[in-house]
Amino acid sequence: MITTKHLLASLSCGALLIAGSANAANLTWAGGAGTWQDGTQDQFDAAWSNANPDSADFTGSVGTVTVSGSIDLLNLDFSSASGGYVIDGGTLNFASGGVISNSNNTHNHTITSVITGAPTVSLYDGPAGNGYEGIIFAPTSGSQTLGLVQNPNNTGNRDKSGIYLNGSTTGNTATEILYVGGDRYGTVYKQGTSTWSVGNITTGTLRVSGGTLNINGNVHATYNNVIMTGGRISGNVNFFKSDRRSSYQFTSGALAPGNSIGTIEIDWGTGGGPNASQWTTTIGSGVTYEWEVGAGNTTDIINIQDGRLVIQDFTLQIIDLGGTPAAGDQLAVFTYGTLDSKTLDLANVTIDTSLAPNWDASGASLVDDGSGTIYLTGLVPEPSSLALLGLGGLLIARRRRG
Repeated sequence: MITTKHLLASLSCGALLIAGSANAANLTWAGGAGTWQDGTQDQFDAAWSNANPDSADFTGSVGTVTVSGSIDLLNLDFSSASGGYVIDGGTLNFASGGVISNSNNTHNHTITSVITGAPTVSLYDGPAGNGYEGIIFAPTSGSQTLGLVQNPNNTGNRDKSGIYLNGSTTGNTATEILYVGGDRYGTVYKQGTSTWSVGNITTGTLRVSGGTLNINGNVHATYNNVIMTGGRISGNVNFFKSDRRSSYQFTSGALAPGNSIGTIEIDWGTGGGPNASQWTTTIGSGVTYEWEVGAGNTTDIINIQDGRLVIQDFTLQIIDLGGTPAAGDQLAVFTYGTLDSKTLDLANVTIDTSLAPNWDASGASLVDDGSGTIYLTGLVPEPSSLALLGLGGLLIARRRRG
């Protein structure tokens, strides 16, 4: 049946979709496994037609739905309460104004298909879930392009949901991930080996355990923590205003400020909460800090504005982007503001020059100047092999002349 919502969304797609909008339908998948293909019915209550475009509701008993070729659609909703569907393979081409939603989040549902059209994602906690389930976006070939992700998109006591950025491919994007109503208990999970790029993130908890999460914007984890136990966080990102029982726990994985040389900011802001005096940023011993040095000896920076700072014996991986440091130069690695306390283990930091093979770090060390900067000193480029070869040739020539 055609709903006002579907009709308005179809009208917004332009002239090409208006011609077929009169026949657009909301088709229900009765349950179980099957094949989703243009021109066939399978478990839908009518034949699917790309020309409309139709909307799909997956209900009943769950299974793996194999997408054959490309499917043009408007909306996709998971309403099954009996388990998690898997939408696998092929391509889902969403029309302008399209939405992916889970009107029942008692189970996680998974989409591995290529997604185009930047649909909005609306994650709900209800009618009986009140858990952190939602949708797992896990592309296995090609990429997925999402628009605004609403996590959760509801009000009242049922305010828990989850989005999983998973899969094994690169080039995946989501415009923003924001909560809409509720008490901000949603969770964002970055898993798998994939690369996802996201703008602003406002959620309850951010958990990174695999792949790369490239963030260019603000991250506001309002309920619990930012927790990295693996994977990689990159981009120019500002973690700020975690205003409840929060901490930043980077225990394992990689931190890579910027999209070349850039900054990761950690600023607790003016938020408040039951444990405000205990807000802690931890750079753990399992962390690799991908630290770039460029022309003019500009460097990546992790800047911690306030709270407690704990730095353990992490690995500083130096990446040469054209820097020319001298032994006495002080190259900023961390900067900090007014901290409640510092616990720094700088003597045991591993300095890795595998990505700067012509640099000598044998005499390098990290130093806290006590005034807001932790810097690396004693790092020098070694003579290049070409320079050594030239020097050797010069000596040989002099000997011959003698």
